[in-house]
Amino acid sequence: EAIVDAGETGAYPVSIDGSTLVGSDLVAAALADSRGGVERGRIAARFHHGLAAGVAAMCQRLRAETALGTVALSGGVFANVVLLRDVSRLLEAAGFVVLRHRQVPCNDGGISVGQAVVAAARAHHRPTDLLRSEPRRTGAGDV
Repeated sequence: EAIVDAGETGAYPVSIDGSTLVGSDLVAAALADSRGGVERGRIAARFHHGLAAGVAAMCQRLRAETALGTVALSGGVFANVVLLRDVSRLLEAAGFVVLRHRQVPCNDGGISVGQAVVAAARAHHRPTDLLRSEPRRTGAGDV
């Protein structure tokens, strides 16, 4: 991401097989360009643009099957600012509502925050209380 050529608009191909993004075409195209002497920044940009297009295409396919129109971009891969920007732009252009992290990191830092929230909840409630959908009412026999 650090060397992406911002002026490059090309994208390497990514195919979809069922529910899997197939990156072999993307990698093969990047290797061919590398062997052909294409600048690293252009290769990096094409790689990111291709991967973003593949993610957006997969989301569109899943929306057609499920009618879901909201996508949460989370996980360490979306710490990559170029990928986050490109995927967000493509999804929003396709009419998706895109959720992004604003206060909690999208990577392992976010997992740690989630674990702390669960631990705090468990410290203040009985384990079975965490399974309830309504607040627990204290009765005469409750401790």
